[in-house]
Amino acid sequence: RLHRPIMLFVGGNVQRKGLPVILKTMPALLKEIPGLILQIIGKNQNIGRMKKLAGKLGVMDSVEFIGWSPPKKIKTYYRKASVFVMPSLMEGFGLVFLEAMAQGLPVIGGNVGGTLELIKDGNNGFLINPDDVSTLKEKIRALLINLELRRRVIENGYSTVRKYPAYKMVDDTIDLYRNFYYE
Repeated sequence: RLHRPIMLFVGGNVQRKGLPVILKTMPALLKEIPGLILQIIGKNQNIGRMKKLAGKLGVMDSVEFIGWSPPKKIKTYYRKASVFVMPSLMEGFGLVFLEAMAQGLPVIGGNVGGTLELIKDGNNGFLINPDDVSTLKEKIRALLINLELRRRVIENGYSTVRKYPAYKMVDDTIDLYRNFYYE
């Protein structure tokens, strides 16, 4: 069992990055995993709407809206988290997935765009159709509860990261954060 499991979401455009779908998984997940917390990093004009949705779903006590955070600090959130979830409706290369993998986090992404190059479903993470709440819930649950699966996905994530030379990642990361905070 994981100690107080944390789901982490990092993204500027919360709506497009699939935050509503994650919120909708929470009532069911909390029944099975009572201590679960969702941490949301990123600031955006839709945050108010997301807080309303969390309230309506009755999960507000289990959701932390962290807002903008400097890249160095984001690393500490990655390290404390149990699973990284960002089921985007559209996505470019999805560098945040690589960053999460590099920090030893199992990842779940949307079955779209650049994420497909990075995440091989069931191997180094999971891909879900962007609006599929029940599949997302199942995959989150599996990665939190099935420790064997969890270990394997994390290992495969590390192997994926090794395919991308560090210097390229650093440059891309700087660009990513530039885009990320001004989108």
